[in-house]
Amino acid sequence: MPMIKIGERQLSYETSPRSGPPVLFIQGVGVPGCGWTPQTDALRSNFWVTSFDHRGIGNSDLGKDPLTIDLLAREADLKSRAVWAVNAQTPSLKKTPCILPASTTLLRGAQHVRKAIPAYSSNCDTGLPDSENSTGRCSGSISARHEPRCLNKREGRALVKSIRMLALYAIFLGYSLAGAQDVDIVTYQLANDELGEAEIHPVDDEYYQSLQEDAELHQRIWDLFKDLVPEQYWGWFVTFEIVTDDLDGSLASVRKTTTDGSSNEWVLSADIVDAEDAFASESPELKNTLIHELGHVLTLATDQIDWDKPGIPLDNESTDEDVSDFYFFQEDCASGFLIDEGCLIENSYMHLYFQAFWQQEVFQEHLNLILEYSSEEAAERLYEANENNYVSEYAATNPVEDIAESWMFFVIYEQASGGSIKDAKVNFFYQFDELVAVRDYIRSNLGDSDSMDDVATAIQSASWGRIKVDFDR
Repeated sequence: MPMIKIGERQLSYETSPRSGPPVLFIQGVGVPGCGWTPQTDALRSNFWVTSFDHRGIGNSDLGKDPLTIDLLAREADLKSRAVWAVNAQTPSLKKTPCILPASTTLLRGAQHVRKAIPAYSSNCDTGLPDSENSTGRCSGSISARHEPRCLNKREGRALVKSIRMLALYAIFLGYSLAGAQDVDIVTYQLANDELGEAEIHPVDDEYYQSLQEDAELHQRIWDLFKDLVPEQYWGWFVTFEIVTDDLDGSLASVRKTTTDGSSNEWVLSADIVDAEDAFASESPELKNTLIHELGHVLTLATDQIDWDKPGIPLDNESTDEDVSDFYFFQEDCASGFLIDEGCLIENSYMHLYFQAFWQQEVFQEHLNLILEYSSEEAAERLYEANENNYVSEYAATNPVEDIAESWMFFVIYEQASGGSIKDAKVNFFYQFDELVAVRDYIRSNLGDSDSMDDVATAIQSASWGRIKVDFDR
């Protein structure tokens, strides 16, 4: 493999002839760049593919600097600049460079590369083949202490699993064995609908520290929310939290400041890592999520739910006594319907939605599944059995997520013309003039660059596990 000198270190790389859009392949822990051989061989005739060995792996020098995600990302940037001759003065690429990290553990590194060169993208439409059983071909060794051969994809995954079990993976990347944890970055108190006093939370990760200091990005997220939410609702929000569970996971959430009906004040939380990714890749997913979260606020406000009469949360660890208590408390609801947050107020959005779509057999089917399976598996099973009843798999989680998902589809799509239950759910909101007005406001503020078709496509392909409504009790 050819070498590039970065500082005092020689770092190895491999690149194909310039046959199309550039794609940068980034490997994970313990695997040299040649681990991508099945993919690069398949793509080199149509793409300008480049892979490399991280420092201390394969033919690259180790060096003396501490190994961090920041360092690996900067070196990926420098190597790709050298190979592709990409710099601010002499841009030479007609196509947007694309990053393909080997695993989510290096996606933060990809974030750094995209920040260094904004033209980078993670939306890689390469049509990669299934190479689960393909064998990589390369020269050089994984390290000086290993047999000089390359790993195939199955062996690479087994290696990463073994490293995790030994905790070396956690030591090398600063991750815990449980995976990325929720981290508080900055908490803003809102004053006159603007970011006010900031509470800076202690964080050790260098990448998180850089995001913590990025006040411009914090403001950009809050401004986007205000662009999508009519002004009459701004005052409902008193706190804005910048958090992260790293890339993927929950993109945004909302919660009420109290668990009773004493106030209708709300907290908005946004994952800054996912938000940075959405802005960098020009993905509409952040906008979609904020619309979804607004749906929660509108349907769970104190004029919609009696928060002073909370329900009994049920799951696959609930006892028969818990189920009995749930029905006992539901009998105390004037509307006859109870959710975790409280009794549905008669003729509220949720009450009418419940009457139309979650009566008896539907709710019982949902209840039977959540008492037996995890929330995710229960939703998957309910959706697979009733695909025409829910706008997405995530909507089958529970009635709260169902109405929020349907609300988002109502905002994004034109009026549904089909006869399915999911079409009826999307059209449900048209009976409320005030909600139609909110829809019109949001659509008018999505921006000229936003194609409604593109937004709708993003909804269909999004991972709805990234969105949640979060209520502390």
